[in-house]
Order: sequence, then structure tokens, then C-alpha cells
Amino acid sequence: MSVDRDPEASTPDGPASLVERLPGNLGRGLRDNVCEDEIVDAAVRTSAGEAIVVTDRRVLIIRAGFVTGAGVFGVRARSIPYSRIAAVDLRLGPLGGHVKLVTVGTPKPPDLTSFKLNNDDNAVTFGARRKDHMKRVVTIVAGRVQAVRAVGDPDAPEDLAGRLVELVRARDAGALTEAEFAQVKSRLLRGA
Repeated sequence: MSVDRDPEASTPDGPASLVERLPGNLGRGLRDNVCEDEIVDAAVRTSAGEAIVVTDRRVLIIRAGFVTGAGVFGVRARSIPYSRIAAVDLRLGPLGGHVKLVTVGTPKPPDLTSFKLNNDDNAVTFGARRKDHMKRVVTIVAGRVQAVRAVGDPDAPEDLAGRLVELVRARDAGALTEAEFAQVKSRLLRGA
């Protein structure tokens, strides 16, 4: 695993790398949560105390520091396997944007212990300088999600009814909007 490249520096053969050295506790969170044989395709600091890491197996959202809900010196990492990502939502604005991973079948644990500015554990915000990086990150994640769907998910229920029950639970838990629910349900019923 290499996290020594600078995403702001362009390479002679292409655009800047998406793997950067994460500072302080974000770097510790990366080292503590990525297996030795796991390949890191992107490690991008999105905002103060947040980073998104894309590996060959999953997406990690790492948060460090008090305002991110991990305590003053703590680190929190959320691991989201590609098989549980239903959609990737990228929103861009003049000053930056956010990326939200819409998940199915991964309940969001309640966090009543700390103050958090970002209440969505499946989302990261970023500034204007990171727009191009985040577009590339979203492209990688969406490609991996499609690849997992094409191969099939070994952890997914075998029957359509089980998948629909999971989808309804995700909607009822607030992980999906009605529009997202309808879109994923339609895709399931079409067999895609």
C-alpha cells in the first residue's frame, strides 16, 4: 500500500494521482483499517478531519477529531463494501461539494456520544480545489459497484423478496429517499 504520492502534482503520463499522504490521525486511521494485501486506488483528504479512501474491496470514510464525532484525538472509519452501495451521489457547487454513498443492507449505527457537523456517516464534503479529484473518485467507485453487480454479490440474498425487504428497511431507516428507493426497486424488478 502506497500513500506517499501528492494528488496536486501532475505526472508526466497523466493527471495527478489520487493517493496522497493523509496527515496525523487520518493517516493513522488509514493504516489501522487497510489490510496489507488491500490495494489503495484513492486516498483523498476531503476537508478538515475527513478523508475518503477507495480500495480494491471497499470505500472507507475516515474522520478524525472532535467535530467529526471521533472525540478530540480519536479516529473513526466507516467501511462500505461495494456490494452494499446502491448509488453514488456527487453534488457540486461553486465552493465545493459533497459525495454521498447510498447504501443498502448496512444499518447506520446511532451515535449519541458526540457533536458532529456532518450527520451522514456515508458522506464527505470537499472544497473547490478537490472537485476534479472527487469526480475521479466517484468514477472509480461507480465502476467498482457496476463490476460487483455484474459478477453478483455472494453476500446478497438469493431471492428477489429478500432484496426487496432489505430495500424497504433501508428506506424506512432513512438511508434512501423515495426517489432513490423507486429507482433501486425498479432496477431490482427489471433484474439489472
